[in-house]
Amino acid sequence: MKGLKLASVAASVVLGAAASATAGIADWGLVNDPAVLAKAQSLPVYTKAALADTARDPKVLGQVWATVCTFQNDPAVAQAATLDQLKARAVLKGANGLVDVTYQVANNNAHSSCYHRGYTATGYAVVVN
Repeated sequence: MKGLKLASVAASVVLGAAASATAGIADWGLVNDPAVLAKAQSLPVYTKAALADTARDPKVLGQVWATVCTFQNDPAVAQAATLDQLKARAVLKGANGLVDVTYQVANNNAHSSCYHRGYTATGYAVVVN
């Protein structure tokens, strides 16, 4: 009887992951849609000053955030993985850029469920003309 319950739970987890994959975000919060991730790779990250120096007038779509939990000892690698997820979330909002990206250690903030190292990145998704 116990084996049947475990199999049923495992099946529901697999079905839940498949259903959320069609939405582009896995149950654990990471964007996993290959098309979105590919598009996010070329998404530019601007500073407020860089946008102010140009004639571009960005339309702000809203704030986005992403948390990536990792066992990486190298902060640069962990921050790069977090930035990839942040870019993907901006793409899902319809953005063609990010502005004002900041990082915070993940296990010290309200958005995190990390029990080990990780980072949360926040920024603003924008459409730049």
